[in-house]
Amino acid sequence: MNHTHFILLDDGTLQSYNIGDYRTRLAKTIANGRAKQNLPIPIVSVLFEGGEDSIRSIYNALRRNIPIIIIN
Repeated sequence: MNHTHFILLDDGTLQSYNIGDYRTRLAKTIANGRAKQNLPIPIVSVLFEGGEDSIRSIYNALRRNIPIIIIN
């Protein structure tokens, strides 16, 4: 199955990239809602390069048992 949809998040702040926890919670909420209907949604986080803020995103994903693919 191919991916047909992507959700891109932007909180409107400038020079700030810390939406990782929000993104992680949103993904888990969407997946958990469908899981209750016996329609599980797999979640994976993909990190392309990244900076210091990416460490927090990785931490938030791992804390919620979301696997991460890191592409350098």
